Amino acid sequence: GEYVPGVTEVIPAVVIYTRKRCGRYKARCVALGNRQKTVTSAEVYSPTVSHSANRVLLVEAAAKAQQVVQFDISNAFIQGALNDMCVVVKLPKHWSKDPDGDKVRLLKALYGLRIAPRRWYDTYRDYLLSAGWEMHPKEPGLFRRGGQTLSIYVDDTLLTGPCPSKLEQTRDEI
Repeated sequence: GEYVPGVTEVIPAVVIYTRKRCGRYKARCVALGNRQKTVTSAEVYSPTVSHSANRVLLVEAAAKAQQVVQFDISNAFIQGALNDMCVVVKLPKHWSKDPDGDKVRLLKALYGLRIAPRRWYDTYRDYLLSAGWEMHPKEPGLFRRGGQTLSIYVDDTLLTGPCPSKLEQTRDEI
């Protein structure tokens, strides 16, 4: 994105460099959302499955001799769109041409933003509903489709069902 003049709040961003267990290096640009002032707590709430619902899911899978598959979504937060809001971040100095750091408008959520978990959940939920999954009325992180059950905890997912090959197919589809 590009900077939009007139925006009052600019959130700083930093780059975190880490070395993975396999020896490869990783760089991650993270917004310092703890300095964000204009977001309300209602906008940052992201529903997740409760621990008791996860226990029921696992007990049910064990009782029915079903398979359980766990997976996480890579780069989940940047898949959440920020179409309806203007979020501006100041890039780290070593990533910009401006000595003070370039200011850019984000089109997608960035890890560290207070709104990122909610935007990711909304994107994931909308996808699941469009793919025929039904959300549990009292557990917004629990979905069912056919003989499969799916629970969401931010970017981690548990999937249960009777057939291992169908679970893998569903995981790949997601």
